[in-house]
Amino acid sequence: MKQKLLILAGCLALSACGGSSNNDSSSITSSNNTSSNGGTSTPQVPANTAPTLSGIFTIDAKAKSQYDLVLNAQDKENDPLSISIENQPDWLSYTLENNQVKLSVSPDFLDIETHTYPISVSDGKASTSYELTVNVLDNPQAWAPIDISAAELAGAWEDKQQNFGLIFN
Repeated sequence: MKQKLLILAGCLALSACGGSSNNDSSSITSSNNTSSNGGTSTPQVPANTAPTLSGIFTIDAKAKSQYDLVLNAQDKENDPLSISIENQPDWLSYTLENNQVKLSVSPDFLDIETHTYPISVSDGKASTSYELTVNVLDNPQAWAPIDISAAELAGAWEDKQQNFGLIFN
């Protein structure tokens, strides 16, 4: 009986150690991306995150004056960034330096109204769009006399709805 117990204990000890079979599908990946079963593993490519802009996207600017606005650009992967503004007027300019977008507006009297421009920031792989609003306001302090010759003044003028008219001689 003692002999049977020893054999049983030996069998249990060997089975607890585990074994190896030829069809084992597990592998261990080493630091050089090769596995112990001879294959290679695919390196993980980190996902790209779209860049962002932060700050105030609305500016109130008086006609015939210059105003500046700064937005902060950020990209988690520190990719080089680019900015684009759709339908950008000639009185709106920007620079992108050190992850800061410096906007400068200098509208004229003919630009008095609310303007909305899509502004996008891109890292070349993904982009994010925002809405830039420029409220151009009247500026009576900048009004100045206009010199008009008699030839320029002669004529009949009326508004678009033909509610008001002026005749000059």
